[in-house]
Amino acid sequence: MKKIILFFLVGFVGYHAISLGMYNYQLRAFFAEEDVEVDWSLNGVPQASQLASIHELYPQQTTGTVQDMCSQFSYDKGYPVLHFAGDEPVCCKIAEGQYAIPFKDVVEDGQARRVFMCGAFPSVDIVSKSITGE
Repeated sequence: MKKIILFFLVGFVGYHAISLGMYNYQLRAFFAEEDVEVDWSLNGVPQASQLASIHELYPQQTTGTVQDMCSQFSYDKGYPVLHFAGDEPVCCKIAEGQYAIPFKDVVEDGQARRVFMCGAFPSVDIVSKSITGE
């Protein structure tokens, strides 16, 4: 019985250690060409110095299909995603308790866009929206 408990404990700790390491890797890759500091926070999760409020990912409308609600966003995966932060809908797959989202501002084809890195390893979601006029 002790071996089984030890096996699951080692597996649990190993999985979370690998997940944190991979998230750190993905976060550094996300900011590869940016001058943004990535460091470990007090809760043991890698954090970027450039964070946006989750409010930037709220849909413009709260009725209709996910496609209608999140029409102002573009998704690297090609399809819209709707998650909830408490009772609020969010147009990005966020991790539990994630209220600050790493972001970078880029210019693609002459258009300024804000790109967000939502979620946590292994479910990272890259979402962007136009920031022209802001």
